[in-house]
Amino acid sequence: MPDITESSSSTPIVMVHTESSTNLPIGFKLNGSNYEIWASMIELHATTQGKLGYLTGNIAAPDSQDPQFGKWKITDATMKSWMLRTMEPSLLNIFHTMSTAKEIWDAVNQIFYDGFDISQLYELRC
Repeated sequence: MPDITESSSSTPIVMVHTESSTNLPIGFKLNGSNYEIWASMIELHATTQGKLGYLTGNIAAPDSQDPQFGKWKITDATMKSWMLRTMEPSLLNIFHTMSTAKEIWDAVNQIFYDGFDISQLYELRC
């Protein structure tokens, strides 16, 4: 909702504050030792934006001649930037040349996922 503020000339000034859907609610960067929480936050953000399929591959790239290809490419680039902007520079250098968000997601997962599943640990303790 816009904020209306009175200026010194008594002319209302309308200031619109919006939260960009590309702002990530992550206060840290992937550094290698925090993969699980980083991946969880990226996945959660992608889900809330309706873009999880770009990470999982469920929204595959259409043929480059398809009229929807341009829209897909823009959204995929957005997803790539979400991940790359939340990486330490040393990791950014590894992943920035990858072609798609899914390719980055899979590579990060392959490098950092240690196979530990918190739900399995919970089940074992119960």
